[in-house]
Formats: sequence, structure tokens, C-alpha cells
Amino acid sequence: MAQKQADLSNLKEGAVMFFRSFGLSFSDGMNALLMDWEKPPNKETKSAIDELEAGKGIRFQDMNTFKRWMNEGD
Repeated sequence: MAQKQADLSNLKEGAVMFFRSFGLSFSDGMNALLMDWEKPPNKETKSAIDELEAGKGIRFQDMNTFKRWMNEGD
């Protein structure tokens, strides 16, 4: 039982670090993951993914920078 709890704790810590590397909280990251699981990406999203994977497009240091960029001009 104690080993299973330690494994789950390590899994969560890894997930927290993974999501943090994208500027996301654990909760935001899990919500995004679960929402993406519902359906495959549409054409526009697939195109954006392909663009980023090809090294093009805009990349943001963290989620706050992205949010500021999204709100420019409001």
C-alpha cells in the first residue's frame, strides 16, 4: 500500500513538472488533457500543430505571456 502511494505521489510530481514547463498549473494541464481526449483536432488546430512542429509560428515562454499576447488590442 505504501509503495502504491509513493508511486502515485511520484507520478503527480512528474505531471506537475511537465505542465509547469508549459506554464500551466496541474489543474489547467489536466483539464486541457481531458478536453483534448474527447475528440481529434479540427483542421485549423491540426494545421497550427503542424506549423509549430515545423518550427514556425509563435512560441511563448509561459501561459501568462500568451494571455497578455491574446489580450493585446482589447
